[in-house]
Amino acid sequence: GGGGCEPKRAKQLEPIVTTIVTRFGDAHPRVRWAAINTIGQMSTDFGPQLQAKLHSCVLPALVSAMDDGCKRVKAHAAAAVINFCEHCERKTLRPYLQ
Repeated sequence: GGGGCEPKRAKQLEPIVTTIVTRFGDAHPRVRWAAINTIGQMSTDFGPQLQAKLHSCVLPALVSAMDDGCKRVKAHAAAAVINFCEHCERKTLRPYLQ
């Protein structure tokens, strides 16, 4: 963690994450791959705050990216879901498992 920077960084997370998630729909598979890669890494770096605050933005987007036309993007989305869920509280995941 960044010591005293934590609360400020948490506030900045939402606009950054939502911008990156929009790139999951980019026309180019490399852009989609890079966006998913970034979210996977951020899920580790900023977990579990990112998951608690932004699960409704991130998780559905990752799950739908698992249906991507590009195999590499699809596989990376699956890996990013695992990254995301590793740092997620059970109560946050429960609604997605219904």
